[in-house]
Amino acid sequence: TVTSLKVLNQTHLASASFDRSILVWDLSRRSVVFNLTNHTSNVNFLELMPNGTLISVSSDRFIILWDWMRGILIRR
Repeated sequence: TVTSLKVLNQTHLASASFDRSILVWDLSRRSVVFNLTNHTSNVNFLELMPNGTLISVSSDRFIILWDWMRGILIRR
């Protein structure tokens, strides 16, 4: 079940879900470019900071900062 969507730019979208993952989609290719995993419970909310960092909030009570363009965790 998808719990949150966030438009990242004109060609990319992020989706969060109950399966603890965040998928970064390339809309022009209609494919997943990154599967961001580090949460241990449902990912409930996504937000994009002005500097381009993706923030995820989970039921595991962690907030994670992601570099979604490179598919890596910045800070937990």
